[in-house]
Amino acid sequence: MNKLFIATAIATLTATAAMADGLTYGGYTEYAVEAESFELGANLGYGFANGINTYVEVVGADQCSTSGHWHNRVTSCEFGFDHAELGLNYDMNDNTNIYGKVTLDSDLDYAETVIGVSLQF
Repeated sequence: MNKLFIATAIATLTATAAMADGLTYGGYTEYAVEAESFELGANLGYGFANGINTYVEVVGADQCSTSGHWHNRVTSCEFGFDHAELGLNYDMNDNTNIYGKVTLDSDLDYAETVIGVSLQF
């Protein structure tokens, strides 16, 4: 039931955002040097006129298995869905932003809630 609710919320948010002028989309790719892994993310967001912004982000990553040897050598990797995020932020002024996000794991089960403040100078 939770997965159905989450899928419906994502579909509603993206459908609403697609019809509006404040639609944003983007993505990123990164490589972790020590972990030797790639991550790729894509997001869709909507910004309201009053400084409130929402977004949905889907992230894929290397999912590797290691051997049982003492040096934990990677034996195989495949790229797949890693997690999703639903976020909301508010621009308090030009330099300060407060935000919150909910992270869902690869099964779209709740994983974490993050609340924070970001500053720009």
